[in-house]
Amino acid sequence: IIWLSVAVLAIGLSFGAESDIIAFLIYRHFGGRIYSTVHGLTSSMVAVSATIGAALLAIVLHVTDAYLPFLMGTGLCVLAGGLLLLLLPRNGISEGEDAAASHEPQPAAS
Repeated sequence: IIWLSVAVLAIGLSFGAESDIIAFLIYRHFGGRIYSTVHGLTSSMVAVSATIGAALLAIVLHVTDAYLPFLMGTGLCVLAGGLLLLLLPRNGISEGEDAAASHEPQPAAS
């Protein structure tokens, strides 16, 4: 039961960190001008993915009567998603680019 408690704690911490990391990466790579649009789309895709995952789990359990195929598939998807994050450019949008894109006046250089 201790291992189960540790697993539940790890899952809870990862869900909590997920939203913070997504928000940071969106702001860093898209800026504040379209932040809410991109964050809304990302949140919607997370919800849709969770729904599809639940349905897919039910189908896999009905067909195979085992969790292993689903866990292997989701593990590969998580690995692929993590590797895709490595393709993001190191430097996101700068404050100057974000202000120029939204046609806001930039502060004078001193």
